[in-house]
Amino acid sequence: RYWFRCLLYIHSFWGEYMRIRYAAVLLGSLCLAVASAPAMAIDHEVTISGLNFSPDTLVVAPGDTITWSNPNAFTHTVTSGSGCSGDGTFNSTLRGGASFSWTVPAGSGGLTYDYYCIPHCGAGMTGTITVADHVVDVNGLSFDPAVIQVGEGDVVLWVHQKGGFHTITEEDPDSKCTTAAKPLFAVPIDEGELFHFQIPKGQTESIYYYCIPHCFLDMRGILEIEPDCPESADFNKDGSVDGEDLGALLGSWNTSNPVTDINCD
Repeated sequence: RYWFRCLLYIHSFWGEYMRIRYAAVLLGSLCLAVASAPAMAIDHEVTISGLNFSPDTLVVAPGDTITWSNPNAFTHTVTSGSGCSGDGTFNSTLRGGASFSWTVPAGSGGLTYDYYCIPHCGAGMTGTITVADHVVDVNGLSFDPAVIQVGEGDVVLWVHQKGGFHTITEEDPDSKCTTAAKPLFAVPIDEGELFHFQIPKGQTESIYYYCIPHCFLDMRGILEIEPDCPESADFNKDGSVDGEDLGALLGSWNTSNPVTDINCD
């Protein structure tokens, strides 16, 4: 009887253990699916305050929506274009209490949209929308994508929609989880916040970065600098490919001169 009761106990314990294990695996899979969900489009708010758009500059991602609101009694417009001249991308008249929304087009990464108020452009009532070249989702305990190829002047936008506190901190490339001596960026980012960074002119080395509190979980990323290839074999920019260009090519043979490295190898 003793052994029989022991067998019943072991069977009951094993069954409970398997149920708990199954539930844990199911919950873990669900949490991973939620944590790895792709970034959703973000809504940005711009308020007309006096003769100003507030904020007057935005960095956004393709698919984001921008809504302008006019809480004032005076009529304004939200008109795309620069130099007080419309370009037809968007144009809306906002009387007191009205609003207008515009969705950033797909495939517009790297573009800049200037806009203004028609009756008050001369008074400096203008704004600028910069569409990021690259978007990184601060996703769970990872940067997604973790590695992106960037070029000089590119704008990278980090989006943190859900989750806890993180940082985006340049890492010393020779020492994992160590902040660079003079970091190009070192910012905290919490749920609902954005951070953008423009690749400096003349930047040739890849930029490594990490999250300080979660680096031990390998929450790290790399901005790989793409080589700046010449657009054509007209190396001296005189409008024609001729002997001078050939001389420049032969003169830099077997070197790493980026001016004549036409295939970027």
